Amino acid sequence: MKNELSKLAEPLQKWVKSQGWKTFRPIQKAAINTLLDEDNKDCDFILSATTASGKTEAAFLPLLTKLYPGRPRPSYEILYISPLKALINDMTERVTKLAKCVNRSTYRRHGDISAKERAEEKSRSRGILLTTPESLEAQFIRSPENIGFVFADLQAIIVDEIHAYFESPRGPQLISLLARLESVLAEEHGVADRRIRRVGLSATVSGTGVDTKAVKAFLRPQDPDRVIILCPQESKNPIDVHLKVFLETKEIPRPGKKSVYRSPLAIVSAENKGLYEQQQVVREITRSLFEVFKDYEKGLIFTNSRRETELYADLLNREARKAKLVDGTVYRGCRVKAPKEKAPLSGAFRVEPGGLEPPTSWVRSRRSPS
Repeated sequence: MKNELSKLAEPLQKWVKSQGWKTFRPIQKAAINTLLDEDNKDCDFILSATTASGKTEAAFLPLLTKLYPGRPRPSYEILYISPLKALINDMTERVTKLAKCVNRSTYRRHGDISAKERAEEKSRSRGILLTTPESLEAQFIRSPENIGFVFADLQAIIVDEIHAYFESPRGPQLISLLARLESVLAEEHGVADRRIRRVGLSATVSGTGVDTKAVKAFLRPQDPDRVIILCPQESKNPIDVHLKVFLETKEIPRPGKKSVYRSPLAIVSAENKGLYEQQQVVREITRSLFEVFKDYEKGLIFTNSRRETELYADLLNREARKAKLVDGTVYRGCRVKAPKEKAPLSGAFRVEPGGLEPPTSWVRSRRSPS
């Protein structure tokens, strides 16, 4: 670890030590050594590693080191692009802590950001922008004359969940936006070509059956040979798999449609149309989920819809209170800011619907004193 740590900017070295890390993860070691190697200064990268392996820090630690000790610029220096608004909201706090080490600010931009937050972005020096492809395109449409200034000093572009763009209309949209951005910046600087380093993050690019040549060509269509895929071997943790089946379902009529919504959730009471009658199966599912996750630091639960997300987050909150896990609160990641101060957690459930734009909800709690 000492070798990689010594390559980082001094404030980031202090941050790493403050986290109590004994060693870097394999993807972090590979990224620090490779991204900071001057022989690779004109290369792009794809960091491929399993979920929760530290890919975010693997990308930001060397890229922020490149910015230090330079003074903050009026333009953005790192652009982080995610397919999910909720992921941006969850990532902002982590990135902000790293950015502060090198005196940089962090901003979010997507459809749910308040006017006040947008105003703060314009009034202060920029640093890192976290956004979606759609919001980036909106900038090109609404204020094309400002793009050159806003991104004048851009050094790197991070594309998170890059596999989400493969074989999707958002893929060509994203690559087109990046090409347009480089073209505008080349004109801004009066040069023929302005190549901005691209770093893709993924948990699946290295999987069996993945065409790595196609992946490289996707990230940099004009020069795929200078795209480096980092996929170090990791020690495999054992996976404990459980399967429970809940058979009861109800068909709920869809207003104005012939089809019905098949769900294990609830049925609408004829007398009280705004109320839902919880079925026994819902209570069983809730208790089962709570028993599985209550002793773990974190848990991720996927549902089939926004409505199920809200319901199970609320029910798990109630279970937490019954078990004397106090201060349980539901946070909708893409719509509500988390509070500035959060209690230490002994358990946290994240309830998230499937699909491309999930409104994430956190059930965060801490045990009451015994």
